[in-house]
Amino acid sequence: MRFKQYLNEKELSKEEILALIEKGCKPFLRDWRKLKIDKFLLSGRDDNDFFAKKQVRKDRKPMDTPLHSHKLMDDWFHEKFGVRSRSNAVFCSFNKEIASFYGYAFLIFPIGNYKAVSSKTIGDLYSLIYADASAIRKKKYSEEELQQEIIKAMGKGQYTNKLSYHMNEIMVTCKEYYMVGYSLTDYLLENLKG
Repeated sequence: MRFKQYLNEKELSKEEILALIEKGCKPFLRDWRKLKIDKFLLSGRDDNDFFAKKQVRKDRKPMDTPLHSHKLMDDWFHEKFGVRSRSNAVFCSFNKEIASFYGYAFLIFPIGNYKAVSSKTIGDLYSLIYADASAIRKKKYSEEELQQEIIKAMGKGQYTNKLSYHMNEIMVTCKEYYMVGYSLTDYLLENLKG
């Protein structure tokens, strides 16, 4: 079976894809193996590539979160972990349903050094803060009060910057990553467990 890798205009076999992941993603694979799980990080994408090496966007704009709140959260993560997890990250989950909500589920393998910022208690930060819009409207928060609520919620989230297994959103910060079609899951699980 051969797959097109568009960066080099060359077709790669599943064995070649495996070799690239094993060589380029050692820190991630080391941490993933410690979890002893049979799932990979997933991210929903509207993409036609089956396999690609992608750059992490450094200026991700929020889809729904107001820009001032997005910046507040980004600053909080930067202060706590040294990374801007809202604007410089790939949003992932070990949960296929969550990933598929945003498009086709692709396996994500961070290349080189990375951080995986997440909370075991907060499934989705946006939903936690804004999902109950009627309660926010009823309380008629001022901008300052809303920012205080956001900081309070994030503080209760017990965020970590180490890869951990749960079904919530995981913000992966790295320079590049491999994106692999979901159909290679079984093959990669069999060959990467170590």
